[in-house]
Amino acid sequence: MVGEDGWVAGAEAPEQPRRALDIGEEEGDRPGREVACHGYKVRLPAMGTTAAASPASTLSAGAVTASFDELQAKLVPLWESMKALTQDEQTIVVVPSITLDKAGSGSEVQAFEERFLFLLLLLRQPRARLVYVTSQQILPSVIDYYLDLLPGVIPSHARRRLFLPSPLDGSDRPLTEKVLERPRLIEQIRALITNPDRAHLVPYNTTELERDLAVRLGIPMFGADPRYFDLGTKTGCRRLFAQEGLPYPAGRESLDRLTTSSTRSSRCVARSRGSRRYSSS
Repeated sequence: MVGEDGWVAGAEAPEQPRRALDIGEEEGDRPGREVACHGYKVRLPAMGTTAAASPASTLSAGAVTASFDELQAKLVPLWESMKALTQDEQTIVVVPSITLDKAGSGSEVQAFEERFLFLLLLLRQPRARLVYVTSQQILPSVIDYYLDLLPGVIPSHARRRLFLPSPLDGSDRPLTEKVLERPRLIEQIRALITNPDRAHLVPYNTTELERDLAVRLGIPMFGADPRYFDLGTKTGCRRLFAQEGLPYPAGRESLDRLTTSSTRSSRCVARSRGSRRYSSS
């Protein structure tokens, strides 16, 4: 609700200053300073010093891996709540970060990050809380559109269980990277998780960045372990099949350039023709 003087009031008021604060502390904003927020005026609340980084941020690589494995074990009991609509308590933290070799513009990145907004339909579950992180704030009209799609749920009731923290960073870097470099934002997200044993992280793709974020949040990640990333590639699958003595189609591995691919493909075709007979029909 917006008052006559333009200040945000009501149930949504605490959320917006928190989002503005993370970018404000980087630019030297002082408590009480006014900032713009989708046409609204938001006053930064008085707060203490910057929160310290999560202890996980200081762990060694081996300790991070061990901690991640321990967290992933929590997915087993959580699966009963995740696989279908239930009355169970749960917090879903969505970080739709995209790690690409060729990044797009800030607006293109934001559009990709909003592709997971269909997950807001999980708020149909009365005890589910959803934390949806994006690089920039999502337009309220977009949020309203999705909440209006919830069957049998009053949108305003679902809105109370939806939280939209943001680093307010429009650069083309991965969203997870932006979150990891902001300790206060991580602490804000951790504070929104009422029970870490009943929460999980939903990423767009899984890299070491998402693994590290899961560890720092203290919740498991619903995604493949990045240690096994190579097994999800064609080259990795071929090497795995060869290692296990399983048959696989003719082809070449490690094709990272167009010229290399063309040369190796020609050799592969020539070798196949030498070992097989082709009918002219």
